[in-house]
Amino acid sequence: FVIRVVNQGTLPATGIKVVDYIPTGLNFVAASNTGWTASGATATTTIAGPLAAGASTTVEITLQVSNNAAVQGTNIVNRAEIAETADKGDNGQSIPD
Repeated sequence: FVIRVVNQGTLPATGIKVVDYIPTGLNFVAASNTGWTASGATATTTIAGPLAAGASTTVEITLQVSNNAAVQGTNIVNRAEIAETADKGDNGQSIPD
């Protein structure tokens, strides 16, 4: 899967934490996903940045169909989101998605 990450803000973003929600019937394969860490049904990676305001980049994640998954003939939708960035708001806290 290719995940497109867009900075919809007005400032450059750094330390962009991307969380992928691994679909049922698929497995995370660590050897195929350098820079990703999996825990349960989620996987995370961080884009160092900076990613300019209005700019986009992509990250890739490889997932493998489980041996016992009944996915033949079904659409598999992979969902991901930006969980947070290292940029600080006026209160010094990380800015979550």
